[in-house]
Order: sequence, then structure tokens, then C-alpha cells
Amino acid sequence: MWLVLAWIFVVTLLGIRCSPLPSEGLIPTGIMTMVTEPENDIIPTTTTTTTTDDELIRQAQILFDEEKLLASARVLRRIRNPEQYLKGWHLKLLKISSLLEEAVNAFLLPPPIDDWTKRTETHGKYDTNIFFKVEAGGKLTCRIETPIPQDMLVPILSVLNESTLYETWIPSWKKPIRIGVKESKQILNDRKGHQVIKINCNVPWPMSEREVLMDVTAVDDIEETGCIIAKMQSIDSTSTTSGESSESQQEYLLLPDTFKIPVLEGGVERVDFDGSILFRACPKDYPHYENVQRRFGQEPILLQYIMSFDAKLVATPTSLVNFVTRVVIGGYGLCY
Repeated sequence: MWLVLAWIFVVTLLGIRCSPLPSEGLIPTGIMTMVTEPENDIIPTTTTTTTTDDELIRQAQILFDEEKLLASARVLRRIRNPEQYLKGWHLKLLKISSLLEEAVNAFLLPPPIDDWTKRTETHGKYDTNIFFKVEAGGKLTCRIETPIPQDMLVPILSVLNESTLYETWIPSWKKPIRIGVKESKQILNDRKGHQVIKINCNVPWPMSEREVLMDVTAVDDIEETGCIIAKMQSIDSTSTTSGESSESQQEYLLLPDTFKIPVLEGGVERVDFDGSILFRACPKDYPHYENVQRRFGQEPILLQYIMSFDAKLVATPTSLVNFVTRVVIGGYGLCY
């Protein structure tokens, strides 16, 4: 299941971004102008203006309709009378925007060291750094990063856009362990940058089939910060009878009121997942930056993602951890 989530995490978020990118195969130049060494964080500050709260609400609505969620949230934060003006989707947007901004800042921190295992994999021109740790109960936390050439991004996105076809091409294994995607369904796609996806996975005996139901929000923030950021969160796995998400989740998930959680089938375990992904200009202090630039023949893009996945296991075999982190994530997940 870990291998599937590692793959799905990348492909789902890449797929969301496919349609708006330019057809000529180059990432927008704005991403290459991102500041690579911010003093504290990447979140831009806004200046105070004399714009009225009514005008700010209208501006925020326009930006939201254009799928510019973070820009919309920045406008909402300038409201002088939030108790009077901020309601419903405004509050949800502010919460999800905070999660997205926290995710961006987490990527700007140095890679973890204490209590983490590091592995570096090289496949042709591509180097992948993998940091991971496994906690009690089979919870895997993983940070993976790899530079990619600019002109590969759009072709990758085009291939990965069809989330319902993941099981037809994502690698699966029968030996030495049985693991892979059984089925993937797009449950909801109400906005260009928002999906709900259900993925069922085969896992080694004697574990039961695993399922993850993920809410995915992706944001193009190239104009403001030079990056593309996305957040993935599992929808409350306990909410399988009423078909409604928990009250805490309703505060930050931008789900339509009509959305109902699919009923969990018998013999299937729904698991918890949290992750985020970031595309940004590769910092010049990135390890072996000059070698990467020379190898690609162009300025590289740094692809980073962090995931935390609770497989709900009593014990986690070392062989399974090694297989997932070395063979699946390192060997297939990011070598393209």
C-alpha cells in the first residue's frame, strides 16, 4: 500500500495541473523566478490599502472563481470586519490555504536527520533523495525530492492526467510480495484544481485489502511565489455509515454540500493519508546542482513531496519497508 500511495500521490497531483499548462511543453517561466532562499517563509506579505471590505469580498470571489485559492485567501485576510463578512466558503478557504502555506514552508526546511533513514537512488540522469521513518502501528512518513528538466513536466502531466486508469500502468508486484493498485476511481472533480479519488490496493496476505479516499486540492501560485503546491488528505475513515465527513473536516475541506462518502465494502480497511507536493525552481544550493544543470542542459525544476501514511498494521516487516522505499519509491516512483 505504501508503494501505491507514493505513486498515486505524485500522479494525482500532477494530473490536476495538466490542462492549464502551455502546449509547447515548457513550464511557465514564472516558476523559475521563485526566490530560492527566503529568510523565513515563502508566503508573501500584503500591503494595507483603503479598499473597502465589500470590494475585498468581490475581489476574493473573482480570484476564487479563477482557481487562485491562495491569492483569494490573501485578499480575505485584509478584511477589517471578519466577523461580519467572512462566512461559509470564506472560512473553509482560509483554513485550506493555511494548510497549503504550511506545506510550502515545510518543504523549505532542511531535510530531516534525526530518527530518519536516508537513501539516494540514481537512475540514468535522475537522482532521488529519500528520507523516511516508520513508527509504531505501521505509520510511514516519507520525504522524497528529485530535480527534473523543465521540458519533461508537460509530457508527464499529459500521461498522468487520467486518474481512473492508474491500475492499467502503475507497476504492481506479485513477487516477492503481492502489492499494487486494484482499482482507482475519480469520485468528484468539481473544480479544475479539486478532486476526490478512491484507490483500492492489493496488499500482502494476511492483510485485508486497503482503500484510501483522498481529497486533493492543487493551486497554481506561480505569479505570486513561483511554485505549484497541492495538498492531499484522506477523508475521515470513520465516516462510512452516515456518508458525511466529520465536523472537523467540514471546516477545511471544500466539498460540495451534496457530497457523500462512499460506503466501505466488507473486508476492506480504509486507511489514513496526508501529503503535499511542491514544484519550484531548483535552488542553486541544492546538492550537485551544477551537475544536474549540466546533465539536463537547462535550469532544473525541483519536485518535492512529503507523505504520512498509516497502513493500520500491528507490526511492519523490515523486508516490506526495504522493498517499498528502495525498489518501489526509489526504483520506479521517481525515475520516470
